[in-house]
Amino acid sequence: MTPTPVRSCGRRLAALLGILMALFSPAASAQAPAAPMPPASNPPMPELRVEYLGAEKGYAVGTKDFTLLCVVRNVGMAPLPDKTLRLRCYTLVGLDYTSGELTPLVPALAPNQALAFRWRLTPSALPSSTVARARYAL
Repeated sequence: MTPTPVRSCGRRLAALLGILMALFSPAASAQAPAAPMPPASNPPMPELRVEYLGAEKGYAVGTKDFTLLCVVRNVGMAPLPDKTLRLRCYTLVGLDYTSGELTPLVPALAPNQALAFRWRLTPSALPSSTVARARYAL
C-alpha cells in the first residue's frame, strides 16, 4: 500500500517539528556557545559647530566699525556643561577689536541649542582683504 499525499505531508511535518524542537529546546540552547557581548558604546558627547561667522548685517563698508557675528550650535547628543569652553575671535589681517569680550566662556548648551556671540571690529587699514576666524578651546 502506498501512502496518500496527506499522510506523507503529515509525516514530513512531524519530522520537521521534531528537528525544530530539538534545536530550540532549553537543553540544546544550554549547550550552545554564548554569543560574545557587543563592545560598550561611547556615552553621548556634546559637539560644537560654528554655524556662521561674518558681518552681522552681511557686509562691511569701508573703514566703518561693524559687528562680527559668530553662531555656535551644540550638534551633539549631550548637553555642554556651563563654562567648560572658551570662544575666541582672532582678527588675523586688517581688523582691530573695539568692543566685546575677547574670550567669552560658553554657557551651558542643550543638544541642538545655538548661541550668538558678537564682537565690534574696525578695519585697521584698507588692505586687499581682511581675515578673522573663531575658535573654541577648553
